[in-house]
Amino acid sequence: MFDPYLIKTFLLVCILETILFFIIKKIGVYDQPSERKMHENPKLTMGGLLFIVPFILIGGKEEVFRNVYTAIAFFLVIAVGIFDDLKGATAKMKLGTQLIAGALLFFGGSGFTSFLGIENIVVLFLLTIFYYASFINIINLVDGADGLAVLLSTVIFSGLYSVSFLTPSGVMMFNIVICLLVFLIFNIKNSIIFMGDTGSNFLGFLMGMLFLNAGFSDFTTNRFLPFILLIALPFFDTLFAIIRRIKNKKSILDADKKHIHHILIKKYNLNRALIIIVLLQVIFSFLGIRLYGVML
Repeated sequence: MFDPYLIKTFLLVCILETILFFIIKKIGVYDQPSERKMHENPKLTMGGLLFIVPFILIGGKEEVFRNVYTAIAFFLVIAVGIFDDLKGATAKMKLGTQLIAGALLFFGGSGFTSFLGIENIVVLFLLTIFYYASFINIINLVDGADGLAVLLSTVIFSGLYSVSFLTPSGVMMFNIVICLLVFLIFNIKNSIIFMGDTGSNFLGFLMGMLFLNAGFSDFTTNRFLPFILLIALPFFDTLFAIIRRIKNKKSILDADKKHIHHILIKKYNLNRALIIIVLLQVIFSFLGIRLYGVML
């Protein structure tokens, strides 16, 4: 039999996301086509609110509003994401917000407690704010094809849930996966709404926090490889993008069309590219889960 909690949660999320969709449609916030974007017609954006609001309402509030530092951090990330979708935020504004939000989470108890044997508080603080800014940006960088960032995030959250479902953060991962699966109805094929920076910033920030809260805050050598495998596709796509831009003497913030999804879509098509990328991440996540269990 189906779990009553699962059915109730799924139906509630469906209702909330549908209501929010029509509200955003009424407001009429659109992402316009450009040379570096793949869509040819204006698309509704700011769709991240479709899964952010239900996630917070159905159980995420325990994490998001755990203390004043965490609440302010999430407010900043969501607010700047909305502003970016509405007006367009500068790179400095976005990076500054990410660093401040990361600092707030450190003081709120969601930072590194040890990193490969390092326990110096200043070093851990700097590593934490860099870590959160990196997480936000690796999810933002894979948000370049319909449904890709949402699908990858769903796989990553599911993998993380598999190694930490007994922790307090386990329920949060379960809830965000349900919210993302419902959002895919609006986003996966001929997407009628994009999650925008509102969604990608939130997902990256939440993902970073849940990794640390799930046991990776005490970052040992045994946890290094499982960690990398659980986020393999976004991590390596971002790493290669940085290397590529440095090699070409360009800013690492410059956009290009040489990410893995661009290459696969050009060679095949969107659907095949999504299947290949998601299956690869599923394989990496499975290896990460197995390795995590062996190395505990």
